[in-house]
Amino acid sequence: MTDNGGIRQEPKQGKGQGLHRKKRPLVVRSQLICVAARLSVEKGLHALTLDAVAREAGVSKGGLLHHFPTKQALLEALHDELLGRFERQFNALLEADPEPRGRFTRAYLHANLCKAEDDGVECWNSLVMLMMGEKWSRPRWSEWLNQRLAELPPHERSVEMEIVRLAADGLFFSDLACPGVAVHPNRERVLEVLEEMTRK
Repeated sequence: MTDNGGIRQEPKQGKGQGLHRKKRPLVVRSQLICVAARLSVEKGLHALTLDAVAREAGVSKGGLLHHFPTKQALLEALHDELLGRFERQFNALLEADPEPRGRFTRAYLHANLCKAEDDGVECWNSLVMLMMGEKWSRPRWSEWLNQRLAELPPHERSVEMEIVRLAADGLFFSDLACPGVAVHPNRERVLEVLEEMTRK
């Protein structure tokens, strides 16, 4: 079942009906991350507590501490999940593009603009804004991007391609700041121009 922005969760369990941690540790860990994501968006990272996550997930405090001994460990897992989700979307777009020139930047552009109605995207995208406020999280993103860019041919590191990627970042955060508001009346044309820039 899905709830709260499409994040997939299992029903809360009553006493004696908890998740079988020893048999399904990966399922428990995934559920804890999803619950933490929802609570972070609803209440803010500053209000996120391990007790609240355990309670909402129907897991004992000891069970949560087995996976995440500290709040920082849980936050880092959230960040890794965000990056993993982006990378999977990015890689799918990369593989589907038959044109080599500008492929990396086009995939980056469209991965940043995936539709909010997709399963869970709105909540996870909102979490991006929260995580960007965490000083420790920003270098992780830069390291990922710089590592990928270092492996690419020179044209992908050109000023023109950088402009496209910066525009993609801007559109992503603008969409989050003003959801459902037509603040970009020329959006489709903007995207066409950006795509054209990647093909020159």
